[in-house]
Amino acid sequence: MFHEPILINEIHFFRILVNDLSESVTWYTERLGFTLRHNDSKLALMSLESCPLFVWPNRIKIPGGISR
Repeated sequence: MFHEPILINEIHFFRILVNDLSESVTWYTERLGFTLRHNDSKLALMSLESCPLFVWPNRIKIPGGISR
């Protein structure tokens, strides 16, 4: 049996753009079991086990120069 080498050892965080921040926070926490760590009008930070999830509204400038 041949096994492919593992190229990713761990993931530190995911960043997701959403249209409705409040609705998305509710969906990730209630349906997927994420824990809300921070929430304001510009972003929300949730985590599942040890992997953080950053969620931004789709209409803001994201740190690092990406605009939507």
